[in-house]
Amino acid sequence: MIDETEIRTQPLIPEADVARAQSRRWVIPAALVIVGALLLGLVLWHNSSTVGSAAPTSSSTTTATVKRTDLVETTSYDGVLTYGDSRTVKSQAVGAVTWLPSPGSTIAAGGRLYDVNETSAYLMYGSIPMYRTLQIGVSDGQDVKQLETGLHALGFDPDGMTIDSTFTSATTAAVDAWQAHIGVTQNGIVTPALLSFLPGELRVQSVSAQVGDSTATGSPLYATTGTERVATVSLSAADSTVANSGAHVVVTLPTGATVPGVVTSVSTASSGSNNSSGSGGGSGGTVNQQGASSGASSSTVDVTVAVTDAKAAHEPDQTPVSVAFTSNGAKNVLAVPVTALIALSGGGYAVEVQTAGGASHLAAVTPGLYAVGGLVQVTGDGVVEGTTVIIPAGA
Repeated sequence: MIDETEIRTQPLIPEADVARAQSRRWVIPAALVIVGALLLGLVLWHNSSTVGSAAPTSSSTTTATVKRTDLVETTSYDGVLTYGDSRTVKSQAVGAVTWLPSPGSTIAAGGRLYDVNETSAYLMYGSIPMYRTLQIGVSDGQDVKQLETGLHALGFDPDGMTIDSTFTSATTAAVDAWQAHIGVTQNGIVTPALLSFLPGELRVQSVSAQVGDSTATGSPLYATTGTERVATVSLSAADSTVANSGAHVVVTLPTGATVPGVVTSVSTASSGSNNSSGSGGGSGGTVNQQGASSGASSSTVDVTVAVTDAKAAHEPDQTPVSVAFTSNGAKNVLAVPVTALIALSGGGYAVEVQTAGGASHLAAVTPGLYAVGGLVQVTGDGVVEGTTVIIPAGA
């Protein structure tokens, strides 16, 4: 039998066990404080890294190789994408206008230009205008050769004429075949009222005349352009040194797509308001600097750039674009992706170099020419061709 007094005075938990339990209450929080301090120290140590040391590479980072290449520096200016070869189609007949093409339509070789007194005038290609009536017996000339070339290209050459500057009986036969096709009297005679020579396919820009208007020789009917796309840029006389005929440029469309272009003409400087605006554009291995911009009255140079890429073909007329001209360059230099550069807290830049064993360290570099979204020239001790550099996560 157990004494009740013994039961009441006996501790439910031995005092030693109580002491140990109270001790554990302090050991656990103290351990957490120590671990937290260690973690904070590691973070501070990592963030205070200096050139010559770096933390191990994160699995989310990527690497790139230092390569030797040529870099091109460019300057971009605002321009517009439009159509080239502006001209005015004029009537070569006297009477009433009875038909005109619609704005936006195109007219190719053999196509109908306009009607006067219900008689159509047609287009053939040539650099010499139709300045006289062509028929058997006319003196030799470039206009005769243009006529023969046009008739042959359109498939009207029944007698296999020799394409030269002489109007022969074979030329007459070809004219007759063409006249039969367009529904006019077959007389072997071509007048300026029947045919116009123009350099190429036309796009109708705007119509100034109306059906029913009276017209005479030389009366303007409508404005046209060529069908090929061009970008035009107005540069200040000082900035125009970047534009050279035949030079290759990069044209950036509003979508961000880029297309190649070639400078086809650079006008002489003229007085006017310079609305060109330089900006950082371009892509790939090109480098961009800020171009000049001025709204003040100054001498300007108009630059025309041929753009043949299909991506530009369906853009509306007067589409705003950016045109990047080559302004400088560096050949055979070391380059890394721009995203590999690390800005140091004390100023300057470094790249994180990865060694063969997987370790890494920071190496100070001096950036040179920059490629927007691409490459940057670098120089620095320990950075040579073939060096592996780490691109920080999220860069």
